[in-house]
Amino acid sequence: LVSLEELRGNAALKDMRLYAVLAGDAGELRTNRYGIAEPLPGAREVRAHRLDIVLVPLVGFDASGMRLGMGGGYYDRAFAFRRQRPAPSRPRLIGIAFACQQVDRLPAVAHDVYLDAVITEHGLTRFPRSPR
Repeated sequence: LVSLEELRGNAALKDMRLYAVLAGDAGELRTNRYGIAEPLPGAREVRAHRLDIVLVPLVGFDASGMRLGMGGGYYDRAFAFRRQRPAPSRPRLIGIAFACQQVDRLPAVAHDVYLDAVITEHGLTRFPRSPR
């Protein structure tokens, strides 16, 4: 079972919902305005706290697990509940990147949600759970 996101909203209100889709079933997907495959209407919605692992896209990351996305804040809002929970908490957020995307330090604000780990061509790097 794979969970895919659907992006909704406009510049004022942005939302990301997660849906259950069977792996390899491309017939249940459509392409959104960003060219990303997402579930068709009627797919079963999944609550983010029920997931075990989420593979998270990113533009950059630092050694503390801070993630730089595309600026929409979708992942920070979808997983905001993790900031209130003691470690360890579900789901584990694993960034997918190349090692060259690591930077010395990214600026952080209160609403940012940190990664638990990142996978690069060099392997898995785990991050401490507590923010800076």
